[in-house]
Amino acid sequence: MQYIGIDLHSHKFTCNLIQKEANRSYKETYYINPADIRRFLNKVSEQDYVMLEASTNTFGFVDIIKEKVKEVKVVNPLEIRMIYDSEKKSDKEDAEKLAKILRYEIEGGEEITKGVYVPEERIRKLRSLYTSYKLIKKEIAGLKNRVRSLEREVGVYEMREIMGGGGREMIEIIKMQVKVLIGAIERLEEAAKELKERILYEGRIYREEIEIMTSIDGISVFTAIGIKADYGDIDRFKNGKKFCSYLRSVPKVDGSGERVYIGKTKKRGRRLSITLLLQGLHHAINKNKILKKFVERKEGKGKGKIRMAVARKIFMAIYYMLKRKEYYRYRDEKLHKQKMAEYDKFLEKYEKKLDKHFS
Repeated sequence: MQYIGIDLHSHKFTCNLIQKEANRSYKETYYINPADIRRFLNKVSEQDYVMLEASTNTFGFVDIIKEKVKEVKVVNPLEIRMIYDSEKKSDKEDAEKLAKILRYEIEGGEEITKGVYVPEERIRKLRSLYTSYKLIKKEIAGLKNRVRSLEREVGVYEMREIMGGGGREMIEIIKMQVKVLIGAIERLEEAAKELKERILYEGRIYREEIEIMTSIDGISVFTAIGIKADYGDIDRFKNGKKFCSYLRSVPKVDGSGERVYIGKTKKRGRRLSITLLLQGLHHAINKNKILKKFVERKEGKGKGKIRMAVARKIFMAIYYMLKRKEYYRYRDEKLHKQKMAEYDKFLEKYEKKLDKHFS
């Protein structure tokens, strides 16, 4: 049996292997290529434990090694830094720290680090698509703001030209910029559309969860897939509060004496769901009498706090709906069926598009 700590980088990884029976350890470095990966896998067995920190390529690496060892644990890098408050840092030292912590946890029977959730590959695929989609939408928003700024600037120079103050050359330069930026926006909009369609198509395997979540007005298929991409497996949450907290809708609460301070939402967890939900929140409130009354009772509080409270209420409902596999109690059946019928129509059309592309 071995306890293996791995410090993983984009092009190589350093291992610290502690052999329990021989009571010795040694360090090795491998490169991320087929030959070195095979060389590493030949030195591990189904009795070995592995620990490594979460990073960009961690989950893909875990997919490669998880069938060859007994257990792979992925941990938050911040936790390791808290445990080892040391200025010393190198690949070998990091790997050694991980191996020692792993040995302590297995032999001591006490978990001192929380394992990071390792989503299945299909969930990671969706997360990757959403990341690119959000990046492009952010670029589009920035370019549109620039166009609006330039258009206001044109107005000033046009006024100067009318009043005989000159400015025709500047007007031409600004209009040229606007033309270039609008062209870039159109190309990015097309790219965003392509990504969104792919997300909708890839999400089809989670149809049951999508159908349950979209029974709430204001939850589109696109939003439902985003929520699914965030939580991954509903059974890993002990209760609705933990589910809401992971989706960044639970505020920090501090108490001192008889006073309670409610702060901003907790930053640990995924943020895609709350971003998507808030975009359709106005529609959800307008269509749902229960949510409308809830908002009315919260009048007097800040708009941001009210919106987050409503989002939290919706997430809580989603948690229990998914656990019980039932539709929203106040769903509009006709609109819900129409929503899913449109999704089915899209999938059929997209399948034909793919068949045509690969034929």
